[in-house]
Amino acid sequence: YDFSPESDEDIKGTILLRLALTCLRAKNNPGVERHVREIFRMLGQLSDDATSLQWLTTIAGYVFQTMDIDREVMQDIVRSTLEAGKEETVMTLAERLRNEGRMEGRMEGRMEGREQGLEEGEVLGRHAVLQRQIAKRFGLDFLDLSTQERLRSATAGQLDLWAERILDAATVEDVFRD
Repeated sequence: YDFSPESDEDIKGTILLRLALTCLRAKNNPGVERHVREIFRMLGQLSDDATSLQWLTTIAGYVFQTMDIDREVMQDIVRSTLEAGKEETVMTLAERLRNEGRMEGRMEGRMEGREQGLEEGEVLGRHAVLQRQIAKRFGLDFLDLSTQERLRSATAGQLDLWAERILDAATVEDVFRD
């Protein structure tokens, strides 16, 4: 059979074969809505036994995760093609997938926040070390407000450069020279 997205040839065979081939046809197809309606129409024809319900959740999950189709359109398709029990199963699956997506987003956000926090902590640590080095090498008089502000607004790279320069600098100005 030709099950390419451009083909209008009817897919024949058992319902599970037709479902699988229609999913392949629908993937990456601009006219995906028509194929998704066909997929859910076939899902509605499955019996209510455990194996069929497993196929329902597997194929519906595949459709939700791979098809680029508006959420409201998808809900309309599900409501118009499935009976109440199957509709509830599919909508529960869709909600679970959305929640998992939110959880993944939160986890990624937390990881990014931790990384950012570590980077900020490293900069603050460098800032504190350089401040102590200036005070020890040149005296507390050289830690005036402008020097402290310069340290606070410096990048990690600038702080590293200044920390190296302090080893050989004769004056505070030598540390900060451009």
